[in-house]
Parts: sequence; C-alpha cells; structure tokens
Amino acid sequence: MKAFLAVIAEVLCLPLLIFSRPKHREPKRILVIEPWGIGDLVLSTGVLTDLSCHWPNAEISVLSRSYGEIILRYHDRSAKSVRAELPWTMTLRGKYKLWRWPWRYLIALLKELRSTKYDIVMECRGDIRNHIIMAAIGAGTRVGFSSGAGLLLTDKADCKPLLSHRIEDWKKVCAVLGINQQSLPGLTVSEATRRKLAKKFNVAAGGWLGVHLGAKNSAKRWPMADFEKFLTELDRTENPGPIVLFCEADDDLSEMDIPDDVVLATEISLEELIVAIANCRKFVCCDGGAMHIAAALGVSVVALFGPTSADWFGPVGGGHTLLQKDVCPYRPCFDLCRFPRPICMEAISVNDLLKSME
Repeated sequence: MKAFLAVIAEVLCLPLLIFSRPKHREPKRILVIEPWGIGDLVLSTGVLTDLSCHWPNAEISVLSRSYGEIILRYHDRSAKSVRAELPWTMTLRGKYKLWRWPWRYLIALLKELRSTKYDIVMECRGDIRNHIIMAAIGAGTRVGFSSGAGLLLTDKADCKPLLSHRIEDWKKVCAVLGINQQSLPGLTVSEATRRKLAKKFNVAAGGWLGVHLGAKNSAKRWPMADFEKFLTELDRTENPGPIVLFCEADDDLSEMDIPDDVVLATEISLEELIVAIANCRKFVCCDGGAMHIAAALGVSVVALFGPTSADWFGPVGGGHTLLQKDVCPYRPCFDLCRFPRPICMEAISVNDLLKSME
C-alpha cells in the first residue's frame, strides 16, 4: 500500500521535472539530504568526506536541522549546512496532518534551494518526500533509493536491503555516482578546545569516563535508578580518571543519589557536548545522537540498545560494546513502544553494564 501511494505521489509530481537542469559531469554544487536526527547526520559525515575527495572543487551542502551547522563545524571538510525544519522530522506522531504543516515556510525553502542550482542531490532513505524536494528544486542528477517506481529520480540505487546499516545504504547511493564510499563517520576537536572546556568543569583534559543519561525518545532511556546504582558500584580502580555525568535539560536528578566523585555536566549545549565527549576515553550511553558523536570522535562506546536495531544504527568503528536484550517480539519498533514502559531497556541489568566495563 505504501509503495502504491508513493507511485501516485510520483505521478502527480512529474510536472516538476520539466524545470530540471541538465546533468553535469563535474558538478559545482551537491546537496545531501539528511534532515532527521543528530545521529543520522553524524553517520553521513563519511559520505561528505568521500564526495569532497571525488569532486574537490564542488561546493557540498547538507540539508539538515538547526544542529547541522554545529556538527559540521567539527567535520574536517568544508561542507555547509542548509537549515530545514521539516514537519515530518519534528515528531513521531501526527506528522502526516498536512493541514498543520507550515506551507509558507516550505515553499520559501524550496525557492531558496532552487535558486542555489544544485547539480546533484542525494538521499539514502527511499523517502518519497525527499524525492519530491529533489524534483521541486530542479536538480539535474537526483540519486536515491526508489520508494515507488522511482519516477522522480534520475539514478536509482540498488534495492535497499531490509536490515542494512545506514553506512551501507550510503555506500550503495555513492556507488551510483561512481564513488567507492570508504570513509567512516568522523569528527575532530582540537586539543586546545578540549582543554578549554575541561577547565569549565575543573578537571584535567582527556581520560574521562563519560556517562550520558539522555535519549530523545523515552523508549530508548535506561531507568535513572539503574544509572545511579551503576555509578555507585563502578570499580574506580578498574576505571580510573574523572567520571563525568552528562544530563539533558529534562533529566530529573532530584531523586538520584550521585556519588561525590562524579562530575556533573548539566544542561550543556550541543557544541559543549561534542567537545566534552572528545575528552572521554570511554562513553556509556543509550542509543542516540551522543552515541554516534562519540563513535565519530574515536571514543570507545558502551551503548544500551532497546527498540532500535543495532544492525541499522549501531556505532561505527571498532572497540565498541553493545548491550541489548531480545525480550520484545515487536523489536525493532521504530521508537513507538507498545508498552507503558520500555521492557527492552529495563531488561538490561546494572550487572550487565558493570561486566561490560571490565
């Protein structure tokens, strides 16, 4: 049914292709569409590296949410962020209520993108909404996975595997353009920047054990009481160095008895979080954007996975540990938990995490 609706949308949008520009062998401007989560954007940084190596004279941009500018600031290439707050990326529920969409904003955004005259636009989700954006801005080359018949694409990637990591999806899209995508996601923070932030928390730079409580979706959160017990029972001899606890603005620490030797990093900005994670030698976290930031910085990650499939969105690179309990028949459930509490997260015990630290 979904594919059928996608074909209908493609047919209705075919007139947009009349205004498409011709293809160019040497593109001047390339747009990568990734307006979703922080982790999704971080996972695309390897693609940005390979695109800039393949076409060193091309201007590369990423269609992303407001945090794109901050994240790309720590990528070693000169990719530019184009801000796009698209309504279907803002919430899990109610995103198809078209009458609530900011249509004036969306039309203005499309006009802006069209005026930039992109030669290549690419995506790796097989999302018909991405394809409509590609057609509306008149890109000469439109590359991605087909969600219906692929009528709005000029170049279709091989069929998107059901259980493939986002990195593998990008590789298939790049292959269509003749690019052997090999670079892993990567972010870099200078030593001077790391030292400056360390002074803010009155600890030495580097060697931190970072513990991140948050996750954007409640279904991905580990119980706060378990984090408290973990911090209390963690063997300090086996895990030397400052222990830094990272908290989101909505984390309620009032009922947590946090050990005195734990450094609290509360309500820090995304930019500060990136720099702080760069100071860590190991990072304990739930599945989310902070996990992918740590992996891209080369920090060893211990990740607690619940409703999401690690096969799709696990941390990239070596030296990582994933904890996940196969206790829910509905997993992966795309962050929409059927239960009052996320049983898959609660199934991970404090002892499981302590053993992983050994």
